[in-house]
Amino acid sequence: MRRQPVFVQLLSTLIILLGITTFSIGYFGIRSLQSYAETDAVIRQRELVRTLAALYGVRDTRDPEDAVSFLDSLNGSLGYRATIIASDGTVLADTHESAAIMDNHIDRPEVRRALAEGQGQATRSSDTLKGTPLIYTALYDESLQLVFRVARTVEGLREGLDRSIRALIVFELLLIAVSLAVSILAARRISRLINGIGEIADQYATGDFSRALAFSGFREAEELSRSLNGMGRRLQDTILALEFRQKELQSMLEGMTAPVVLTDPALDIREINPAAMELVEDPQDCIGRGLLQVFRNPELYNFARNLVESGGESEALIRLERPGEPVYLQVHASVIRREGEDRAGCLLVMNDVTRITRLEMMRKDFVANVSHELRTPITSILGFVETLKQAPGLDHERQVSFLEIIHRQTIRMESIIGDLMALSRLEEGETVLPQEFVSVMSLFDGAIDTLAFKAESRRIRVESDVTDDLFCCVYPILAEQAMVNLLDNAIKYSPEGTRVFLGARKSDEEVILEVKDEGPGLPESELTRVFERFHRVDKARSREMGGTGLGLAIVKHIALKHAGRAWVESPPGEGCTFRIAFPLGDCDLPDQSE
Repeated sequence: MRRQPVFVQLLSTLIILLGITTFSIGYFGIRSLQSYAETDAVIRQRELVRTLAALYGVRDTRDPEDAVSFLDSLNGSLGYRATIIASDGTVLADTHESAAIMDNHIDRPEVRRALAEGQGQATRSSDTLKGTPLIYTALYDESLQLVFRVARTVEGLREGLDRSIRALIVFELLLIAVSLAVSILAARRISRLINGIGEIADQYATGDFSRALAFSGFREAEELSRSLNGMGRRLQDTILALEFRQKELQSMLEGMTAPVVLTDPALDIREINPAAMELVEDPQDCIGRGLLQVFRNPELYNFARNLVESGGESEALIRLERPGEPVYLQVHASVIRREGEDRAGCLLVMNDVTRITRLEMMRKDFVANVSHELRTPITSILGFVETLKQAPGLDHERQVSFLEIIHRQTIRMESIIGDLMALSRLEEGETVLPQEFVSVMSLFDGAIDTLAFKAESRRIRVESDVTDDLFCCVYPILAEQAMVNLLDNAIKYSPEGTRVFLGARKSDEEVILEVKDEGPGLPESELTRVFERFHRVDKARSREMGGTGLGLAIVKHIALKHAGRAWVESPPGEGCTFRIAFPLGDCDLPDQSE
């Protein structure tokens, strides 16, 4: 149902009230006029009949026959019908009719009442005047033994009454017009006041407090204007304070490096800071979406749900699966209850402990791997030493064989310990390496010369394609060690009789060295793990070939020490290509004038 404007409703109400009031005034006014006119007519006729009786009584003659001449003398100035009646009802004289032809009036109501009470009143139709309604007033004078009666037609009375009623109607019409104009002005004014209040309220709702309400003319409107304007100023101050506080809290939230998430009781996200959005695969429109939908981690969702149901605070280590490597979060959660809510929401403060967790896992793996790698040679050495001690009578050839095994296992232990010490030195602090421009060809030649015997023993051809004018800014000893480890790894895992290729190229920002073999290659799942310590794709074959499992890890750390990178590519069926990139750096070019 469509609501009418307040102006229409108010004006309609005023018009209805005005109509009721006007009708009531008109109705009761007309009734009052009628009553007044009738009463006034009766009073006038009573006075007139008394005057008529008094005038007739002061005459010298008392002859009833003289009544006709008496009335005839008054007929021109009287204005009423006058009748003189004897006490027996005989009409002696009448101003409008001959008494001789008039009936006996003893049965007329006003005459009977006058004879009985001295005065009588009646309104009835006149038989003499053919049914004309008249108002009769009769007076009985005992001294004269006569009834004096005067009468006036009802039409005559009504003519005066109609004039009064018409005057009243004209007055009411003028009153209605004036009242309607005043009602329209009042309705418009009140409507303007209400509409102004509505507009101000709408502006206040949108946060615009620039406009003030200004109404005058009556005290309530002025007080309402002052109250609304004061409320607007207070609202503006409150909103500004809340906005400042919200911005302050938002700045604190956005400035926190720790991810923070606030949820409602249904675990839909209310607030999330940029640090937390970095953990989300789809950071768009996180607000209002479910915690499980955004983070896609049932463990985190169940942790928050249990906390909301049980209350209090709790901590948990949550693992988020992300492309590349998983992220580990130490999540501290507490319940947050808003005013008016029966259930509580959840505040999640997360600390990224991925590096710490990964280091701890690496430490555990490192200890386990070192223990495992060292256990084999130590066990072998202990076994053969105990054999030599318990069997001193062994022949010389057996003793030499045992000692060679012990020597070989000791060298292997020394290699493992040497590689571990090399890794330890590479990971120490922020040691600045003395870098210089070194010819890439010299790095390749050094690595090839170091492993020439090993390559020949496996009939591996080592080829390089690099010009003598390509230089890189490196620490020569570590750079050559990286190339030796890469070449050693390629020779070790290449089938006999195949080729290993060494290449290099220069880009705008770095020099890339690569070692490509024709071996079996690596599965895709191993490409990101081959640079981990002690990680072996084929553990049995690696130990058989005497590797420590640390060579590629050393390559990676050498690259990182130079602010570079190391990676591997292995297209199916095409072997492996290991690459190490060194930044161009700020080294001085070598003097080639000699």
